[in-house]
Amino acid sequence: MWVYESRFVQKHVFCCGSRDLLKEQAPTKDEKRMQLTKMPALLELISCTNAPQMDQLSESDLYIVFWVEEHNTPVCQRHYFPYRLNSDSPVWDQKRVLRYWDPAGDAVAELVMQVVDFDDGLTTQVFGQDIVGTVRVPLSEIHAAKGSIMTRTVPLTSKAAATAKKDDCLLSFRVHEGDAIKSWPVEKWIFLVRHGESKWNIAQEKHDVIGMAKSVDHGLSCKGLDQASSLAGKILAARDQITLNAARGWVGQHGDAPSWAYDKFFAAEAILASPLTRAIQTAVVAMQHHPLVSRFPIRLRSEIREIKNVGGLDTIGQFKGDAILPHLKKELTDLYTEAAETEGHSMRDLEQACLGRKQSHGKGESAADAIARVNSIRVDTNNTNDEWWTSVKEDEHDAKDRVAEFLVQMKLCPCENVIAVGHSHFIRHLCRHFLAPRCHQVYPQESKLLGKHTLGNCGVLAVKADFSLPVDNCITDLYLMLGSELPGK
Repeated sequence: MWVYESRFVQKHVFCCGSRDLLKEQAPTKDEKRMQLTKMPALLELISCTNAPQMDQLSESDLYIVFWVEEHNTPVCQRHYFPYRLNSDSPVWDQKRVLRYWDPAGDAVAELVMQVVDFDDGLTTQVFGQDIVGTVRVPLSEIHAAKGSIMTRTVPLTSKAAATAKKDDCLLSFRVHEGDAIKSWPVEKWIFLVRHGESKWNIAQEKHDVIGMAKSVDHGLSCKGLDQASSLAGKILAARDQITLNAARGWVGQHGDAPSWAYDKFFAAEAILASPLTRAIQTAVVAMQHHPLVSRFPIRLRSEIREIKNVGGLDTIGQFKGDAILPHLKKELTDLYTEAAETEGHSMRDLEQACLGRKQSHGKGESAADAIARVNSIRVDTNNTNDEWWTSVKEDEHDAKDRVAEFLVQMKLCPCENVIAVGHSHFIRHLCRHFLAPRCHQVYPQESKLLGKHTLGNCGVLAVKADFSLPVDNCITDLYLMLGSELPGK
């Protein structure tokens, strides 16, 4: 059945039980407040593939419920991974606290994972839960895997078997035990990057209602490409450390970050991006000189997409999974070609201007060379196999849950430094609701303005997350970077 994705719709259209289920699927106090050193274990849900079609008009909307049993008796409360909309092979790549973990105990304990199709509350009340199947794995077997990915066939219910695909339905997961989790860093730096100017931004400024309404998921404008290329030049300058003054001349100015923050920026173990086109374009253009992109792909994460407002067509996606990449390459090709034709300069010229020097060989690279360069950067789309966007307004609670989910996943990962390319309202929401009291005390002006105003296009904000604190107020420090200016000043 069609999922009423937003609490806004549920509260104003139906009074039904799916509200409670959505609340249960959000991160709990375990993920938000428990110290890493006290976590018994973490269940990392990776994917479910070849799920049967439980709904008549669309693919299933799967979520996962899990718990531990001894002798068929639950020994901990049920816990949830959130639903994925309209996909037969959704990918989560998310972690939740496993509340009970005793693989060496005398009793035969099993991890139970139930695959369920998410229906609206009214349908569930009338017809009951759409259970796809249940997987049971002994804790001793999981312990023996030593953190490796495990894949199990999902035994299907009779209803699910009636619409099963040719290949088996598979569930992939792994468990991180407490001793491994204790070695993960508690304090982490997250480098938030806002995308460049988009075609939607231009239409908004011109009050061009037709231009805003004729398409969704708007890409960068030519100016936005210039901004992303300018940021790429600054990153190249800082990376190469031509001289401290030339490469990092903005350090210490306009509240910019100290030099050690740049070392952490270049030591990032992951570069994430929202799946919306303007954010991916910004990521591949701006981050092309970051040392990580030559070794690992930029990973798309649906949690950092823009927050959906009323009428916000720029927050609605067009493509899922592998279909995103051909669209991205076409959009980048068209954008570079348009910029070269209309503005008469090359992207390499922009980067060299940011370095304060001219190219020795003259005009710089052609648009074709620039296109080939950015299109060669790898992008991992696995997290976007479902309809990752939201078609209706997200209320304040929805938005806060999603930002909290992002921070929880940052807490529950072994990375110490992460770059995330996203959106203005997402960044503003994080600064408005997740700052620690210390942050307000030490950075009063920055805390106030960043929670009230939007960061400029291609602005970079470094935030320190101290996960010894509850996630809801874990941001203790923040710095603007790479010459970014404080908004609303």
